[in-house]
Amino acid sequence: MVIPGGLFEMDMVRTHVVLPAAVVVEVDRLVGKRRRSEFIAEAVERGLAAARRKAAAERIAAEAAAGSRGGPAAWDTDEDASAWVRQLRQTESPREARLQAALRGTAEADAR
Repeated sequence: MVIPGGLFEMDMVRTHVVLPAAVVVEVDRLVGKRRRSEFIAEAVERGLAAARRKAAAERIAAEAAAGSRGGPAAWDTDEDASAWVRQLRQTESPREARLQAALRGTAEADAR
């Protein structure tokens, strides 16, 4: 299933997930039953992004502990380190990409 123009313009897969009843009640109260899947998908995306950041931090810590110049080569200068952190913080979320594009558009409009 594809939701055109929706949060996820990608193939959707129906899956069965077991959640505590209290969690479902609170999600429904906050976003409504019709937006439950969307809310849960966004939460999972945020969790995946956090897990990727944690894994990257653990890899870097292991490199530093092994004595590889105190960090990745991308940390040679302050600018390199800042660029590396910005790249790490980026998410693969289509929603996040649209939000960033909208924010850039607002900033450009304000600058005019």
